[in-house]
Amino acid sequence: NWGMVGHGQSQASTIKPDEVHNPLRWHTEDKIPYDTLVRRAQFYIDHEWFLEAGEELPTHKEPPPG
Repeated sequence: NWGMVGHGQSQASTIKPDEVHNPLRWHTEDKIPYDTLVRRAQFYIDHEWFLEAGEELPTHKEPPPG
């Protein structure tokens, strides 16, 4: 047994053979803090490139014309 490998740990969820897999279940169901600096999920990116492009927060955008 080699334990949990890095890409498995990043799922933050126990994979059960008879259930649909949902990542981050440890954080939402078991209330385990996220492994970030502030212990929560972060969506706002305060960087000039993202601010200039209007991408500092995830929002709905229409798909580009095809």
